[in-house]
Amino acid sequence: MQMKWSPLFLTAVAVLAVCGGEARADGCDDMKALCKEATAKALKCTNEQSAAECKPLIDVRNATCTQIDLVCKPAAPEPE
Repeated sequence: MQMKWSPLFLTAVAVLAVCGGEARADGCDDMKALCKEATAKALKCTNEQSAAECKPLIDVRNATCTQIDLVCKPAAPEPE
């Protein structure tokens, strides 16, 4: 079974690859916008269709927002 990749998911992966950890603030703002957009699309889909039909959008939303949690969380303070 071949998986189709959503353009939104591919965009999120590209943003993560380009931004890495260097331009954290700018990249995180872009990723947060992608998460917000993915959340809105998934919510709209679930309001109009069944959850099974919206699973790809929900998966993209989860992956995009999880990346933000991993990449954009504040750095831990240095131990003294």
